[in-house]
Amino acid sequence: MSAQIRHKIQELCEEISDHQFKYYVLDAPTITDAAFDKLWNELIELEKKYPQYKLESSPTLQVGGGFST
Repeated sequence: MSAQIRHKIQELCEEISDHQFKYYVLDAPTITDAAFDKLWNELIELEKKYPQYKLESSPTLQVGGGFST
């Protein structure tokens, strides 16, 4: 179970970071705001429930998308 949780958190972090890059840097979002919010909220809930698996590179720890142009 713990491996599945870690994998899901890693997967969400990567997916969210990819969407943030497309939105903030490329100005070419590929999902709706609502779909992004769903991913974001799922990650937040998993990180709250399993803080031991929260990644140091988690997008939830970045300010303003974490990208500079």
